[in-house]
Amino acid sequence: MKQFWEIEDIPKEDVKSFEKAEAEKSFDTTVTRTKEGRYQVQLPLNENIQVLHSNRNQALRQFSQLERRLDKNLTLKELYLTVFREYLQLGIIERVPANQLFAPSIPKYYMPHHCVIRENALSTKVRPVFNASSVTASGVSLNDCLHVGPIVQPLLISILWRFRMHKYALTCDIVKMYLQVELHPSHRDLQRFVIRLDNEIEDFRFTRVCFGVASSPFLATRVLMQLAEDEGNRYPAAAKVIRENTYPSKHFLTIVGT
Repeated sequence: MKQFWEIEDIPKEDVKSFEKAEAEKSFDTTVTRTKEGRYQVQLPLNENIQVLHSNRNQALRQFSQLERRLDKNLTLKELYLTVFREYLQLGIIERVPANQLFAPSIPKYYMPHHCVIRENALSTKVRPVFNASSVTASGVSLNDCLHVGPIVQPLLISILWRFRMHKYALTCDIVKMYLQVELHPSHRDLQRFVIRLDNEIEDFRFTRVCFGVASSPFLATRVLMQLAEDEGNRYPAAAKVIRENTYPSKHFLTIVGT
């Protein structure tokens, strides 16, 4: 009975006040906007970044295991690689320049990845999933080096309460929502990975906020709120909806009331 009430209870934030404040401070002091209108952010790093080790050899071993599994299903392998080729074409990922590959002055972290099959997905049936919680030789992972950040969107329960007050509600799929937010060049080497797109295994890095990184939900939704703040004078009705009646989930954006 106790477990039932805990499950049905309104979720409470488990992020400490200090963590929330540091994540907000990092965002406020580093967020910029490109001339194209895209927001650029930095990762909200904590003190653990000083002991984060490069884990390239570990990432290579894990990719070799993944590749052996994919070689047993060549159709799945091709679908998986197609996603990365699209990322490269769209500028979501980039090859690590040869002169930066082993540069000791650059903090580096390699994210292991694997594929998830989503048969009922409306868009991508095969999606890469990155693991930024994989620990390095120092015992910490990239996620251990990040302030997770607070929940900045309205609580889902409050949106549900207001749901019946409006005539219309919209649910939309923001294509690659996290990947719409640009990552500052100085932090891109913390989101590296290895993959074989052609003949050789190569080192790549994300130029955008990546799904699987602990701070990505905060950064993506915080950018959405920043958009409402920056464009509120031009579009006050839309800004109000974003601030009060918008709930981004992992793959969909629900907007209540128009």
